[in-house]
Amino acid sequence: MNAQKHKFIKPVWQVREKTEPFMADFPAMLAVAASIVAMIFLGQAFILLLYALWLPKIYYKGQWIIKPRAMMILPVAIALYSMMSAIWSVHPGLTLRAAVQFGSVICCALIISRIVRPNIFIKGLTLGMCIALGFILLTSGSIQAESALTGGLGSKNQVGANAQIGFYSALLCFFLLGKYWQKFLIALPAILLCGLCLILSQSATAIVSLLAIIIISLAGYLLAKLSKQLRIFAYMALFLLMVATTAISSSVNLEEIGLKATGKDVTLTGRTYLWEEGIKAGMENPILGYGLGAFWIPGNPEAEKIWYKFRIYSKSGFHFHNLFINIFVELGVIGLALWLLMYLYSCAKSVRCLLKSNGSIESVFYVGISFMYLIRSISESDTGGPYGVGPLLFFYIAFRIASQNTLSTGNKSMIRQEKL
Repeated sequence: MNAQKHKFIKPVWQVREKTEPFMADFPAMLAVAASIVAMIFLGQAFILLLYALWLPKIYYKGQWIIKPRAMMILPVAIALYSMMSAIWSVHPGLTLRAAVQFGSVICCALIISRIVRPNIFIKGLTLGMCIALGFILLTSGSIQAESALTGGLGSKNQVGANAQIGFYSALLCFFLLGKYWQKFLIALPAILLCGLCLILSQSATAIVSLLAIIIISLAGYLLAKLSKQLRIFAYMALFLLMVATTAISSSVNLEEIGLKATGKDVTLTGRTYLWEEGIKAGMENPILGYGLGAFWIPGNPEAEKIWYKFRIYSKSGFHFHNLFINIFVELGVIGLALWLLMYLYSCAKSVRCLLKSNGSIESVFYVGISFMYLIRSISESDTGGPYGVGPLLFFYIAFRIASQNTLSTGNKSMIRQEKL
């Protein structure tokens, strides 16, 4: 195909958005929304719903969805290594169960990535988050100004993470939807609902990381709109800005200013203690780790000590508040290397997609979600599994960006999904 012939061809998702009615893909949107709600509230019935929605689609339109492809190497390696950790785990049965559950979520993410277009996924993600957050608000009773919104999740950080994702996807929906009545009757209320829940959650991690990914997405979008010649000057400007920021931070205590602005103390509400204990625990078996999900088990002296210090009498629902320390403890340096490669690849490939696609909504979504989980990994453990919105959303993005080909079209470019 020569460039001149396809000079005026637009990316397929942009064409379909203008010609298809909003409700044309409602079944797929509803399926994605149901999956998101299931991953937020969990429970056996919700998990079975996720499996019922997607696992039967392993064989789709006369072809097998799950068959060996290069794009599957890193996610499959992570899933298989997690299962292998049952061999040396201190609790092999628990590790194997957690690894199989984690692998099943990755499998569902792969199936969704192959059959649900990103514009439909973004709409379904927004709908699912609005349903979940609306339910949390309705069941929370009276909300006091001094207390954070936790809903039925029991954690303000979980509410904040979901509200952050919902706000970002709703914001993209505002630009994705073609009709003005759709923007103001669908996207805008979703933005307001998610923004309200984000504020009520009082989650500093969610607020800071949301601001960061909005800035990164906007900067990437503007950069993608520049010609290749102008991008060189933009890169130089970004480099000078980084140097200036580093110089200013060396003379001004930006860390202290940032902590005060977010209401945190120097220990980041006990996170630094958790990180120290996590590194100590990981060094006991640095190569292979304890096994997936085998550290936070009643009876483990190290876990019991941390639970006691933080008054977690239920002895459940806790982690080291750092994804990579959590992985180091459970899967050792080998697992840590695999996860680092997964994150670096997702971020780098998403930026490449953004630049090559001339700033499409799809590629902006990829960049925002990839960098969101990278930023959040510093103080949270969202994607380590086995269940949750984190692994489902992160691996959906990972599979999508890994299976796309870029087609040059003169001064423009478009990205197409690898055919089934």
